[in-house]
Amino acid sequence: MVSHQHQCIFIHISKCAGTTVEEAFGVDTTGDAKMGYGWNEALRIHLQHATPSELLASGLVTRQQWDSYYKFIVVRNPYARSYSDYAWVMLNGDVWGTFQDFIHAKAAFTDRMTKRTVDYMGEHLRPQSDYFLLEGEPVVYDQVIRLESAKSGFQTLCEALNLPQDFFKASANVNKKKLPHYSWFYTKNRKKLVDLKYKQDLLDLEYHFEDKRPTSLNLVNDLLLIFGKNGKLNFRLKYPYLAHRWGNVKRRITD
Repeated sequence: MVSHQHQCIFIHISKCAGTTVEEAFGVDTTGDAKMGYGWNEALRIHLQHATPSELLASGLVTRQQWDSYYKFIVVRNPYARSYSDYAWVMLNGDVWGTFQDFIHAKAAFTDRMTKRTVDYMGEHLRPQSDYFLLEGEPVVYDQVIRLESAKSGFQTLCEALNLPQDFFKASANVNKKKLPHYSWFYTKNRKKLVDLKYKQDLLDLEYHFEDKRPTSLNLVNDLLLIFGKNGKLNFRLKYPYLAHRWGNVKRRITD
C-alpha cells in the first residue's frame, strides 16, 4: 500500500492484519490500483502483496519516494501464519487438501498456488524474508510490527505519522483469536514442514513454536471441541484444522 497523503508505504504480508491497515488508510479492498490493491496483469501479482522490488516495478512509487516515505510492515509467527494461510486458501480458493499438499503447492492446490492468473494465491506461501529485500539488498523498515502485539504497534505508528489514536478502529480485534491456538493444529510432521520451508523467517524474525496444548489430550474433550454441544458436524468450512484433527482420529494417520 502506498499513501501519498500520509507519505508512507505499508508492505502487506498475507495473513498479517493487512486488511485492517489498508481499510484504515481508505484503501478500497475491492480494487484500488492507485494505492496498491488488486491484480496487476503486467506483473501478474496482487499489488497488495507486492514485495518492495515488485512495488517499485509497478510504478506506484519511485525510488526517491521509497527512500523518503515512512515504511512499515507487520510480521507474524510462521507457525501461526502458515496455519492461517492454509485455512484462508481453502475457504476462499474453493480447494480442499492436506497441509502437506498446501505447503508444497501440490494436488488440489497446484493451480491456485502456481498459475499466475487473477485467481493466484501463491503469496500465501511466500516467506516473510522475501519482503525484507529490495533488489537483493536488506530493507530497513522504519517500523516492524509484530502481529502478536499489533495494538501497541499501531499506537506507535499513529504517533510516528501524526494519525488520530483511533485511526485503526479494527486494531483492537486483531489479537482476538477466532480459532484455537495454532499448536492444536500441528502434528510432528506438519511442524517439520514449516521448520523447513520457513527456516529463514524463524531465524530472522526470532520466532519459535509455542505449544499451548495440554500435556495429555482427552479424546472426549477433543470431540466436544469438534462437534460442539449440539452434536452437529458443522465445523468443516469454518474450522478446517479441526476437520483434520477429526480425520486423524478416524484414520489414525497424520499427513
